[in-house]
Amino acid sequence: MKKVLFSSLIALTAATNVYAQDQLDNEGFYVGGGLVSLNIPDVSEPKNYFLQAGYAFGNGFSAEAAYSDSYSDGTETAFDVDVDTSASTKAIYAAYRSTGPFYLKAKLGYLDAEFTASASGFSVSASESDTSYGVGAGYAFGAGSVELEYTTTGDKVDWDLITLGYKHQF
Repeated sequence: MKKVLFSSLIALTAATNVYAQDQLDNEGFYVGGGLVSLNIPDVSEPKNYFLQAGYAFGNGFSAEAAYSDSYSDGTETAFDVDVDTSASTKAIYAAYRSTGPFYLKAKLGYLDAEFTASASGFSVSASESDTSYGVGAGYAFGAGSVELEYTTTGDKVDWDLITLGYKHQF
């Protein structure tokens, strides 16, 4: 029994190391998408989706671009008038993912945010750009992976984003 357990442990360790090395050597383009939960101070948050595309350099580092937009407006009431709110973002990031089927992610970049409020046929928009950074975790299976991330921005934009998405590497 001890020999079987010891052999199984060695095989599992070897397989994990091979997988980790494959992930480090894995370079190429990837695409993904998912859902975004926005935290915008003093606003009923709209619900967003996101799309991303990137390139993995094969050493854990990657460059990626992301776009998000509202699929469901948030609603505020001001002076007895319902105000619909929507938000969109465009961002570029340098990212690092650790190795293994379960991995950690860190990213740093630049985000452009646009916020729109509409009521009674009138619409007002404002946009601002700022640094953006985040951390996350993921699980890789084959060419796909699922990622959960927390991203925040500097004081100019002052938004927090939580994303849950799928990424497929080619």
